Order: sequence, then structure tokens, then C-alpha cells
Amino acid sequence: MRIALAQLNPTVGDLEANGELIARFAAQARRARADLVVMPELCLTGYPPKDLLLQEGFLAAVTSQAKRVGESASAGIMLVFGAPLPASQDGSGIANSLLAYRDGQLVDYYDKRLLPTYDVFDEDRYFVPGDRTVVIDVPCAGGASARVGLSVCEDLWKGEDVGFAHRYADRPDPVEAMMTLPAGQRPAVIVNPSASPFILGKGNRHRQILRRHATRHGVYVAAVNQVGGNDELVFDGHAAVYDPRA
Repeated sequence: MRIALAQLNPTVGDLEANGELIARFAAQARRARADLVVMPELCLTGYPPKDLLLQEGFLAAVTSQAKRVGESASAGIMLVFGAPLPASQDGSGIANSLLAYRDGQLVDYYDKRLLPTYDVFDEDRYFVPGDRTVVIDVPCAGGASARVGLSVCEDLWKGEDVGFAHRYADRPDPVEAMMTLPAGQRPAVIVNPSASPFILGKGNRHRQILRRHATRHGVYVAAVNQVGGNDELVFDGHAAVYDPRA
């Protein structure tokens, strides 16, 4: 399987421009013959969207734009990108979601399960946590397919990168949930899009955590982070695939 990891620099709140950015990188990945292209966390809105999420009509506009981008930009490739979406049909909550589209069709979605609320993060204020483990089949060149598990940022860090692991002591581990599925349902690859701001030394800790997941569970881990700056936050990218044998 060929994976493209797109380090985007979205503009917070500019749904049209961010949608065009997603489509452009998806087209570039398709030309490179990638089977799967993964975009950063909440890249359709930019991170962090903060109180934009509470503005009347904003979430509806995001939902409409996400559908348009997914349907129009996923021909011949599995497109995975982040957007905030209604967490329930009655609109009683917002999820930090990943959408997976292929050939104009929604394949599945995943809602971030571990929501950081410390330091610069305030996700409990805006989002409700997901409770589903999601593994999708990605068609590959030659007719084969690969099982790919979906996760978002903190689902893999669990606060270990900045000393807040105690916040999740009583929460199910999203990685363990994936890797304890029946043998035929487990992923061969876990993708982890993020919007993790730069802190000196944190990048090395992230790499150690990702490598540990790969070697411990015998699974490839593909991670991609946002780039650019929003308000006081700087996002320094980082895109890598970790081999369980390395």
C-alpha cells in the first residue's frame, strides 16, 4: 500500500480555501499513485477552531463542505481528513471527527476518543468523545486491500508526551481496543493525524511513543501533523511511517 501524508497549513475558519487545499493535495497524492491520503486533524476548519464551533450556522456549513470535498476529491483514492461534525442526529454535541471517502462515497467516520483539556487545549469545552473503534479496508493497486485503523492525535499520545497521562487512567485505550479485535479485523496500519503545537522536546517524545506502538503491536503507524501558525500556537509538521520491525 502506498500512503501519502499531507502536511497542510489550513486557515482557521476558511472552509472554502481549506477544502480546496484538501482537494489539491488529494489530487497530488492520486498522481503519485497513492492508495490512501491522510490529512491533519480538523484540517477543514483549521486547529483550533474554538468558539467558531458555537456560531450559528458554522457546523452546518462545515458538514456541507465536508460532504462536498469528500465526494468530489476522492476519485480513485481513499481520502481521510478531519472535520468537526455533529456527534448525534439530534445535534446535541460536536465530535472531533475523521472522515474516510473513496470514489465519492463515505466509507466510515471516526470520532476522537481522548480529548486533551490542559495547557493550551480546551477540547472538553467543545467536543464529546467518541466511543467506536473504526478499521477500514483500503483498496490497493493490484486488487489487494489493507486494514487501516483510524485514530486522532491524543488517542495515541494519551498525555504521555507532556506529563498528563493520569487524565486517562480510567479511559479505554484506543490502540488496545483496535489491537484486541478478532484476528481478521485488526489493522495492519494505524493512521494518526494530529494538530499538535510545537513544544521543545515534544517531537522526540511523540516519535518514541509512535515507535513503541508500532513495535509492541506489530503494526505500521503513519502520523501526520499540521504546519503553520494560528494565534500563539506554532505547528511544526512531522510526517512519518513507523515500521514495527525497526
